[in-house]
Amino acid sequence: LATIKGMVPSPTDFPSGCRFAPRCRYAIAACTTATPPLAPVGKSRLVRCIRAKDVASGAARRAR
Repeated sequence: LATIKGMVPSPTDFPSGCRFAPRCRYAIAACTTATPPLAPVGKSRLVRCIRAKDVASGAARRAR
């Protein structure tokens, strides 16, 4: 797995929306409004990312 730069938030003070949004280079405004639902990726993986398909396909542009 690739690492994500930045500090991990305190478990008692997670950001709103996606917990990775403040450190994710693909995060957009929608990432901070609600916790993403679990979505299947492949046969045996689940992710909580509204941009997972775009990132995996290379269609997502870096927001930062």
